[in-house]
Amino acid sequence: LVGSEVNFLQFIPPHQEMFTSLGHCTSECTQAGLLDSGIKIISGVLHSHLAGRRMRLRHVRRGVELPTILEDNRYDFNFQASRVPPAETTVFRGDHLMLECDYSTKSRDQPTFGGLSTREEMCLAFILYYPRSSLADCRSLPALNTVTSALGIDDVYGQSFQRLVEFMKDIGGADVVSNNAAVAESTLENLLNSLAAETGSGQHDYHVPSKSSLSSSSRRIRPPPLLSSAASG
Repeated sequence: LVGSEVNFLQFIPPHQEMFTSLGHCTSECTQAGLLDSGIKIISGVLHSHLAGRRMRLRHVRRGVELPTILEDNRYDFNFQASRVPPAETTVFRGDHLMLECDYSTKSRDQPTFGGLSTREEMCLAFILYYPRSSLADCRSLPALNTVTSALGIDDVYGQSFQRLVEFMKDIGGADVVSNNAAVAESTLENLLNSLAAETGSGQHDYHVPSKSSLSSSSRRIRPPPLLSSAASG
């Protein structure tokens, strides 16, 4: 799996004739995750949603761009198909893969974010390859400060944004079989309590239930709604 992580940090402005999102599988990742012999790509499925118009999987080795691996210049969400590279393609350790996704939002009045709904967007390539590799998922995501800078936001009221930054870091690094999972739960609780205080939803003491309590109880955490007035910039 190559492309962009699926969440709100993938941001596509409205009224765009064509807007490009880019997902990276970096040379550092392939260096660490692939075999010395590399992998051979058999086929792949390029996937975005209703705003998608063009997609291409690019291949760079030591700063030199090689032939495009997969490409669809007339992408249609309703007619997705597996594609075979035009030439036999081997990806070696240290190679860099880039998935480019072009979107048209000229008929939309609101921003489009990454998400599961077809009215939200994705930028993914599902790759069939051999031999088996430990690097099964290689995606990237813009940093929060990259998105806010692009939107011209210089500062954010309160502490909730910083709590969100901390929580996002824990999502990326938490290992469910280690103590990092407990750290991630703690940052989520901090985020929820900060949002409750700063949006005027009253004082709450949110607690993320453990797996055992989730299995024996139907309790659900209901975070307070985000209010646009809580941020300025």
